[in-house]
Amino acid sequence: MSKGFRAVMIGLSSALAAAGVIVVVFGSDSSPRDGATRPPAATLPAVWHDAPREIPDIAWTDAAGAPVRLEDFAGRPALLNLWATWCAPCLREMPMLDALAGEAEGAFSAIALNQDRDIEGARRYWEENGFAHLALFLDPSFEAFGALAVRGLPLTLIVDARGREIARVEGAVEWNAPEILRWLKALSGRESRRARVRSSGGYRGSRYFRGSTASAPLRSSKWLCGSLTPPVRPTSAMTWPRATEAPRSTSNLRLWA
Repeated sequence: MSKGFRAVMIGLSSALAAAGVIVVVFGSDSSPRDGATRPPAATLPAVWHDAPREIPDIAWTDAAGAPVRLEDFAGRPALLNLWATWCAPCLREMPMLDALAGEAEGAFSAIALNQDRDIEGARRYWEENGFAHLALFLDPSFEAFGALAVRGLPLTLIVDARGREIARVEGAVEWNAPEILRWLKALSGRESRRARVRSSGGYRGSRYFRGSTASAPLRSSKWLCGSLTPPVRPTSAMTWPRATEAPRSTSNLRLWA
């Protein structure tokens, strides 16, 4: 921004302020639509949508097998993270996502949705690592995998309080970065109150939202389970299953670094 342009803007803002007009200026990392300054792209390399996108009505289960839907989390923003035990980048970011969930304080939800064929293997990994703030969710029918047009793992959808996708991240993120926490809480403050009034149900403050309350002791800080199979290699031959199909082969999946 040149000095001359900055001077003009300051003068214009002062004039409008004197007239009782509030001026809001958004920088390159700002979001006029969500009203909160987005984290830098280097911290959160997301693809932001020009307008919120409706998400298909997908369902999955909790660790006990009870049905769960995305609408159950209505009323606050959410991170919907798709991951698998054979995905090394997924495992690298999981402790950080757990740490972020521990700082939520009711402002947002963090949803870890597993995409393994080996459900028992996913359960073992979860139990061995004892994540304190995340709940394990399972997608045995791979409904989310097909409906969300997954190109590779990990994939995280950033969902607003009305259940719409506002951005997605392909790849591992340092979710416990302070900038991400501040943005999520600011986003929640802008929209969650209105969404809660409109929402007729949901697990607001329920067993599915851990917040800062630990659900289990943190038994291990390791993020790599010794029983994991080697991760698949990236490939350009991408084929995607229908919503009712499981991935035909893990060799068709891209692993985001």
